[in-house]
Amino acid sequence: MDSRERFFATINYEKTDLPASWLGLPVTAAEKNLFAHFGVSSVIGLKQKLGDDIWPIEVPFNCPPSNHIACAFPFAKSIHNDTPDERTLTAPGFFEDYDDPTDVAKFSWPDPSGMVLRDESLRLSKEIPSDKIRMGVMWSAHFQDACSAFCIEQALITMMMNPEMFCVVKATI
Repeated sequence: MDSRERFFATINYEKTDLPASWLGLPVTAAEKNLFAHFGVSSVIGLKQKLGDDIWPIEVPFNCPPSNHIACAFPFAKSIHNDTPDERTLTAPGFFEDYDDPTDVAKFSWPDPSGMVLRDESLRLSKEIPSDKIRMGVMWSAHFQDACSAFCIEQALITMMMNPEMFCVVKATI
């Protein structure tokens, strides 16, 4: 069975030679040890060595400072290391001092039309071997965004004490 056949058989609960596998998206800090353990020098080499069936395409995203869709909005009050590997949810967030739902308008909301880099996504897709399953990883961690917008402790308190703060944001998107 090739990767595509294995994947579709797996999700359809059909007989396979082995279950479809996916390495996932290892954090950068883990790569060095994974490469050393498996005797490879790249994520592609690691995926090949493991026989990965599913190859993700992390959708290229442009919204500084992190430029990663998992950190969709720059909610931190000050510049800090807001990367997917080291996202700081406990840093002071833009909304932590606000309690009126209309205050969402005070944030400089980025224009989503220029954030997803379509041509780069297509280029990355074409680099994946044709016998592999291509999986687009496009998500926004709404819970993480809410926590980073308020600072996690304040976000949780606000969710309990003033849930309208979150409903208004949901309604305006």
